[in-house]
Amino acid sequence: MNRRLFIIAGLAAFVLMAVFDWLLNVVVLAELYEISKGVWRSRSAQEALYPLAFLNYLFISFIFVALFVRGYRNKGWAEGVRFGLIFGAAIATSSAIQKYVLLEIPVQLALGWFMGLLFIYMILGLIVALIYREA
Repeated sequence: MNRRLFIIAGLAAFVLMAVFDWLLNVVVLAELYEISKGVWRSRSAQEALYPLAFLNYLFISFIFVALFVRGYRNKGWAEGVRFGLIFGAAIATSSAIQKYVLLEIPVQLALGWFMGLLFIYMILGLIVALIYREA
């Protein structure tokens, strides 16, 4: 394992995950959150917990990269996209269904989370594969 590339890929995944998650939840799905605003914490309560969210992004990013590196076959960007789709399908399915079961939210919001997370992890896989190219 190339530690330098592992750290670079993990930090890149962290930054991209934070940016894409913000875009998904604050921009793309904003109207659907508004429909179900009664089930969410207040904005100030959410902001107070942001450090925990960033810790989650950091943790998941490095797990993502560690699992990618474990199965790394140096097959190019498609390997990363494929890995991202598999990892993303597991995370997105679990997350979207669990939240839909527990919260009174529109099914469109759960589907938005599913599709958004699948896309996010696919892009993360692509980027990690491009970064983690061993010579």
